[in-house]
Amino acid sequence: LTGSFLLLKITNFTFNYGDILILIATILWAVEINISKATLKQLSSRVVAFGRMFFGSIALLIFLVATKQLSLISTINYSQISWILITSLLLFGYVFTFYSGLKLVNATTATAILVLGTPLTTILDLIFLNNIPKITEIIGILLLLTGITLFILYTRTKTIAFQLQKSDVS
Repeated sequence: LTGSFLLLKITNFTFNYGDILILIATILWAVEINISKATLKQLSSRVVAFGRMFFGSIALLIFLVATKQLSLISTINYSQISWILITSLLLFGYVFTFYSGLKLVNATTATAILVLGTPLTTILDLIFLNNIPKITEIIGILLLLTGITLFILYTRTKTIAFQLQKSDVS
């Protein structure tokens, strides 16, 4: 949390409506991950990824109908279509690889790795936009990377200890 706080340059925090929506989205995402993890025990990651993309698209269409914005689809131009296709392919790539990984590891490990997105974005910002991070942002990146490393080491140690204990019992 401290790493994120430093990296995101939060100077004045007030809990508002937008923050409530982010909190709700995070809770729904956590529920989705746990349902997906349970589903992956019986189905392939490809089927689960397709299901997420397909039913997610249906949910977006239902939202557009409910908010009376479905007609806006007819106003999309070729440039917007190309960006929709590019971002859809990136999203599909993320979903496909995430669910493939989620099938192999526990949900907390799979989601902890996603924390790497923030430091990677900062590094890409440095490379492509020449935005040099401040010392607080560098400390934030280091704290995030340390936290992820410690978490992965902890879960691996815990898994190895469980396997040793299980083999001692048998």
